[in-house]
Amino acid sequence: MIAPPPRRVGLKYERERSTERIALESRRRQRRADDEHRRAVKRRRGAVLLALIVVPAVAVWALAFRSPDQPSDSAKRPAEDAVSGDTRGAVAPVDVRTPATVRGILVSADVAADRARMRGILADADLREGLNTIVVDVKDERGRIAFPVDVPLAREAEAIRRRYDPARLVAQAHAEGVYVIGRVVAFEDPLAVSARPALAVKKGGRTWRSAAGSSWLDPTRRDARRYVLDVARAAAEAGFDEIMLDGVRFPAERDAGLAYRQRGVDRDRLIADFLTEAVSALRPRGVKVSATVFGLAATRDLGVGQDPARLKLVVDALSPTVFPAAFASGEFGIGLPGANPHDTALASLADWRARLVNGRAALRPWLQAFPLNGTTYGTGSIDAQIKAAGEAATDGYLLWTPVAGDDGVLTGR
Repeated sequence: MIAPPPRRVGLKYERERSTERIALESRRRQRRADDEHRRAVKRRRGAVLLALIVVPAVAVWALAFRSPDQPSDSAKRPAEDAVSGDTRGAVAPVDVRTPATVRGILVSADVAADRARMRGILADADLREGLNTIVVDVKDERGRIAFPVDVPLAREAEAIRRRYDPARLVAQAHAEGVYVIGRVVAFEDPLAVSARPALAVKKGGRTWRSAAGSSWLDPTRRDARRYVLDVARAAAEAGFDEIMLDGVRFPAERDAGLAYRQRGVDRDRLIADFLTEAVSALRPRGVKVSATVFGLAATRDLGVGQDPARLKLVVDALSPTVFPAAFASGEFGIGLPGANPHDTALASLADWRARLVNGRAALRPWLQAFPLNGTTYGTGSIDAQIKAAGEAATDGYLLWTPVAGDDGVLTGR
């Protein structure tokens, strides 16, 4: 222990020592504050991931044993209150701009209908370093629409579900500064096909079904495209900041027997033209337009109508499904892509960054935050993908969590 200096050194020395002690203590306090901030950020990230990965996984198991058309009591009550005109707890509208760096998660209609869970998700928002965006299901892969819309085919197909009040949801998210994207699955739609079989992709004169048992609207049919746009317009009018068109493509199955209304159509051009029409319809309403695409669409032509060279000139953002465990062994020269989340995501995003040069579209990949093909992705694997997204200079990222729901959608759009 160092002994204190003798008093005879004088007042000047004491003042200098006092100043040094104050400065030293100030630096110590700042280091402690910095350390506590870093720990708090890690705790928040861990809490968010736990809430979005572990808890929703349990919910998915519960939902699997309930009819998909019947919400749980906790999910149903808020939606019924909203539809009946109950405005208790309404939040004043807040202007929320598109984040420069999007950090978002997928929220299913059932989760959106659960007020307690949504309060928890929005409470974890951290506009500086954490969650600042939610992507909410409007129309899902089964064709279900989460709230009432004035669209004749939706009523005919009995597609309307009363899951949540979009105006209330958006207002609550905006109150926390959170950007809200409405996700509209385009052409995969068993309900609409059941109501209007003439609009379906055919095989042998009958409605074709995918390996997962789903049926598709024929993208070459004008009425099919109009239906998707009508739902997207309704979502825009409901107050969403952005409409994300998912599954905006032809079926990926390489089946030579599939029949479309228009034969020999240029798929890349048709899908790009469809998105151009969507942009023309939605942007005047103050709504941005994005699209989810296959992760491999920038690496090679998949024949489904997702050409980055065309799409980058049309939409505001593209979200490729960069799910490491969905890539085949050897892709990008990586033996086991699912076991190498950072390198796989970085390789895929490098292709996307190169293909989007001189385009208007932002790059906001979907990252894997769910189990797939034997992989269990925890915070380490997710952080590795987020690190890759930063290294690839993306405009943010979206986490595809277990609340996404159907196994059939987890292999990419």
